[in-house]
Amino acid sequence: MRLGAALHDMGKIVVPDSVLKKKGKLTSEEYTIIKQHCYSGGQICKRVGFLMDAYPIVYHHHERWDGRGYPDGLKGETIPLGARIVSAIDAYDAMTTDRPYRDAMAHEAAEQILRDGAGDQWDPSVVQVLLETVEVHGPPDDDHDHGSNGLFLPSEPQKVREHS
Repeated sequence: MRLGAALHDMGKIVVPDSVLKKKGKLTSEEYTIIKQHCYSGGQICKRVGFLMDAYPIVYHHHERWDGRGYPDGLKGETIPLGARIVSAIDAYDAMTTDRPYRDAMAHEAAEQILRDGAGDQWDPSVVQVLLETVEVHGPPDDDHDHGSNGLFLPSEPQKVREHS
């Protein structure tokens, strides 16, 4: 799970920086190029033996709960659990960190988007656990390793923060 989460976007190495760092809206051709990162990352996993366990996460992390995702249009629980988890975490992280095309949004706004998309874009159970985890541990901060992709992962096991 941790390896798949850390490497979920490795297929973006084949996507030109002009597309990855574009400040405006992507064209349909650029979006098609971006969508190829799941396939490319999956192919890397298939060719490197110790990455095979990460394959389902890397390849399927853009599937949607309602079946309208990519690359295979999987729906609901046919999407590997690890990919469902990474999808929700990656979305939260993308919303709450600065991007070339927009500033980070507040945790509360990202939480509302996740709640609104639960059952359509994301697995509702995964969204619930993610938001409960953020509530207990707090939003990611400097104690987390955001890596080059921004996906937050604790750098070491975190203690539950005391709430007064």
